[in-house]
Order: sequence, then structure tokens, then C-alpha cells
Amino acid sequence: MDETELAALQSALLEALRRASSPEEALALLERASLCESARRWLAESDPRALQTATEIVQRWTERDDGAPEG
Repeated sequence: MDETELAALQSALLEALRRASSPEEALALLERASLCESARRWLAESDPRALQTATEIVQRWTERDDGAPEG
């Protein structure tokens, strides 16, 4: 995966994690993204628990960015 493909994966992943309410929804969003084959392989091998954790973290960051109180 070259730098451009990696940047596309990172962008799509962040957007999917921000919008999704579950790992399954994140994967569904990523399946519709324009990603290279190696990025798709990486996603297919990803542990759904990691996506769940990442979804929760990104949504907490988004809440804080939106002005919600911390803690």
C-alpha cells in the first residue's frame, strides 16, 4: 500500500468510525469506500472488537469536539 492508498484508508476509516454505531456498520461504510485491494484485505482481517473500541474512542472525541463536557 503506498502513501496515497494509506491516506485514503485512514480517511475512510476515521469517517466510518465517526458515523458508525457498531463495528458492523463501520465495516458496511468501509465496504462502500473507494479503497485499494490491500486496504480491503487489511479490513477483512481486522478484529471486530478493535473496530468496536475504535468506534467508541472516535465518538467520544467527536462529542468533546462538539462541546460536550469531558468525563
